[in-house]
Amino acid sequence: RVLELATQKNIEGFLFVSSGAVYGVQPPDLERIPEDHLGAPDVTNSQSAYGEAKRYAEMLCTLYHQRYGLPIHIARPFTFIGPYQGLNAGFAITDFIRDGLQGGPLTIHGDGTTVRSYCYAADLTAMLWKILFQSPVGRVYNVGSDESISILELANKVIAFLDTSVEVIVKSKPNMKSKPARYVPDINRGRSEIGVNICTDIDKAIQHTLLWMKYNR
Repeated sequence: RVLELATQKNIEGFLFVSSGAVYGVQPPDLERIPEDHLGAPDVTNSQSAYGEAKRYAEMLCTLYHQRYGLPIHIARPFTFIGPYQGLNAGFAITDFIRDGLQGGPLTIHGDGTTVRSYCYAADLTAMLWKILFQSPVGRVYNVGSDESISILELANKVIAFLDTSVEVIVKSKPNMKSKPARYVPDINRGRSEIGVNICTDIDKAIQHTLLWMKYNR
C-alpha cells in the first residue's frame, strides 16, 4: 500500500529500512557481510520470519522501481545502541545496561563468544539520511558499525563504564571445535560511494547510552 501511494504521488525518494537479517546466518569464517552476499534466512525455521519478510519487502521495492520508476533506496541495518531503547527488549546490550544499573549480575545465556557490532543511534541517523539523499536509486547499503566485539567483551565494557563491581555469569562453555557465531556488516560500499562513516566508537556509544539511561529511566 505504501509503495502504491508513493507511486501515485510521484515522490522524490523512498527509503526502505530493511535488515541485515535478510542474509540469514552469517558464515563464521566470513568476517563481515557485504551487500552482495547471497545468504538467506532458513525458511524451515519460524524464527526466520522477520528476515524473510524483509527480503520480500525488498523485492517489492525493486519491482516498483523497475516497473514504475519509483526512486527507491534500501538500507540494511544491523545492531544498534543509544537513548530511548527499551531496556526489556531482550537484546544483549539492553539487558546488560538494565541489569548493570540495577546492581547486576549480568547474565550471558550463551558462551559469550558470539561476535556482534553496535552502531550508535546518531551514526545510524546520519547513514540513513545519506542513503536517502545521496545514494544512487535502487542501490542497497548495509548500515551499522564494522567494529567487532564479543558478547563477553561487551558485558565487561558495560561493567567498566558503570564503575562498579558486578558479576558476569556465563551460562555455557565455549565450543573449541567451532568458530564463534558472527553478525557484523561490511560498510565499505557506503564509505566509498556516499561517505558514510562511524563517528562514535563502541566505548563512546556505551558511555553516552549509559549516561542517558541512568538519568532517564
